Amino acid sequence: MRETARSEFYVPDSFNGAGGRLLGATLAAIAISPRHSPATGGSGEDVLARMSSHLDKGDLLAAVEEGNNVTGRTAAPLRDWLQEAQDRLAADQAMRLLHIHGSVLNMRMVK
Repeated sequence: MRETARSEFYVPDSFNGAGGRLLGATLAAIAISPRHSPATGGSGEDVLARMSSHLDKGDLLAAVEEGNNVTGRTAAPLRDWLQEAQDRLAADQAMRLLHIHGSVLNMRMVK
């Protein structure tokens, strides 16, 4: 996901076809990525670096919140991943609620 998004960040606005995508992939391959930096900027690279840092720390919610800050054409490569991550967060929350509900029922049975 990260490499696809990086490639899209480097596609010039004037190139929309296969040539633009090839150019974007080439530029992304030779550009130095600010991986895991606490970058505070708003560029696509900075957002991806912060997302990667959050994911390495196991903080999916923070990574999704960062990803939601990406707009425009550069958001397209992240769209599917963000939806799957949000689905995962919702499933995790549902599991926590079921666990709590089961604990409450268990406590009632013990009394």
